Amino acid sequence: MRKRLLQEILFPPWIATPHNMSRLILYREEGQEIIIGNDILIQVARIDAGAVKLMFEAPKNIRIYRRELYERIVGAKHGNRNR
Repeated sequence: MRKRLLQEILFPPWIATPHNMSRLILYREEGQEIIIGNDILIQVARIDAGAVKLMFEAPKNIRIYRRELYERIVGAKHGNRNR
Protein backbone atom coordinates (compact mmCIF):
# COMPACT_ATOMS: atom_id res chain seq x y z
CA MET A 1 0.00 0.00 0.00
CA ARG A 2 2.73 2.45 0.96
CA LYS A 3 4.74 1.68 -2.19
CA ARG A 4 1.65 2.24 -4.36
CA LEU A 5 0.90 5.56 -2.68
CA LEU A 6 4.50 6.70 -3.21
CA GLN A 7 4.30 5.63 -6.86
CA GLU A 8 1.12 7.69 -7.37
CA ILE A 9 2.75 10.75 -5.79
CA LEU A 10 5.90 10.48 -7.90
CA PHE A 11 4.17 9.41 -11.13
CA PRO A 12 0.54 10.58 -11.05
CA PRO A 13 -1.58 9.01 -13.82
CA TRP A 14 -2.38 12.38 -15.41
CA ILE A 15 1.32 12.89 -16.29
CA ALA A 16 1.36 9.85 -18.52
CA THR A 17 2.68 11.33 -21.77
CA PRO A 18 5.23 13.93 -22.86
CA HIS A 19 4.43 17.63 -23.17
CA ASN A 20 2.09 17.49 -20.17
CA MET A 21 -0.56 15.72 -22.24
CA SER A 22 -2.89 13.25 -20.63
CA ARG A 23 -3.67 9.79 -21.94
CA LEU A 24 -6.48 7.50 -20.96
CA ILE A 25 -6.97 3.98 -22.28
CA LEU A 26 -10.53 2.67 -22.12
CA TYR A 27 -12.28 -0.50 -23.08
CA ARG A 28 -15.67 0.27 -24.59
CA GLU A 29 -18.39 -1.86 -26.08
CA GLU A 30 -20.65 -1.12 -29.01
CA GLY A 31 -23.04 1.72 -28.18
CA GLN A 32 -20.98 3.05 -25.26
CA GLU A 33 -19.82 6.65 -25.22
CA ILE A 34 -16.90 8.78 -24.08
CA ILE A 35 -17.19 12.49 -23.30
CA ILE A 36 -14.24 14.88 -23.67
CA GLY A 37 -14.58 18.20 -21.91
CA ASN A 38 -18.12 19.52 -21.85
CA ASP A 39 -19.06 19.23 -25.49
CA ILE A 40 -17.28 16.41 -27.36
CA LEU A 41 -18.93 13.01 -27.56
CA ILE A 42 -17.39 9.87 -29.03
CA GLN A 43 -19.57 6.79 -29.46
CA VAL A 44 -18.51 3.29 -30.45
CA ALA A 45 -21.04 2.90 -33.26
CA ARG A 46 -20.03 -0.59 -34.42
CA ILE A 47 -17.36 -3.23 -33.92
CA ASP A 48 -17.06 -5.51 -36.93
CA ALA A 49 -14.33 -7.90 -38.13
CA GLY A 50 -11.48 -6.17 -36.35
CA ALA A 51 -12.59 -2.64 -37.24
CA VAL A 52 -14.19 -0.10 -34.95
CA LYS A 53 -16.63 2.48 -36.30
CA LEU A 54 -16.65 5.65 -34.19
CA MET A 55 -19.14 8.51 -34.20
CA PHE A 56 -17.92 11.96 -33.15
CA GLU A 57 -20.15 14.83 -32.08
CA ALA A 58 -18.52 18.21 -31.44
CA PRO A 59 -19.21 21.91 -31.91
CA LYS A 60 -18.75 23.08 -35.51
CA ASN A 61 -15.68 25.13 -34.58
CA ILE A 62 -13.78 21.95 -33.60
CA ARG A 63 -12.30 20.15 -36.59
CA ILE A 64 -12.05 16.37 -36.52
CA TYR A 65 -9.57 14.62 -38.82
CA ARG A 66 -8.14 11.16 -39.30
CA ARG A 67 -4.47 11.38 -38.35
CA GLU A 68 -3.16 10.58 -41.86
CA LEU A 69 -5.31 13.32 -43.38
CA TYR A 70 -4.30 15.82 -40.70
CA GLU A 71 -0.60 15.10 -41.35
CA ARG A 72 -1.13 15.74 -45.07
CA ILE A 73 -2.87 19.06 -44.35
CA VAL A 74 -0.14 20.18 -41.97
CA GLY A 75 2.55 19.01 -44.41
CA ALA A 76 0.93 20.95 -47.27
CA LYS A 77 0.80 24.12 -45.16
CA HIS A 78 4.53 23.77 -44.50
CA GLY A 79 5.43 22.93 -48.10
CA ASN A 80 6.02 19.21 -47.44
CA ARG A 81 3.72 17.22 -49.69
CA ASN A 82 3.43 13.67 -48.32
CA ARG A 83 2.48 11.06 -50.89
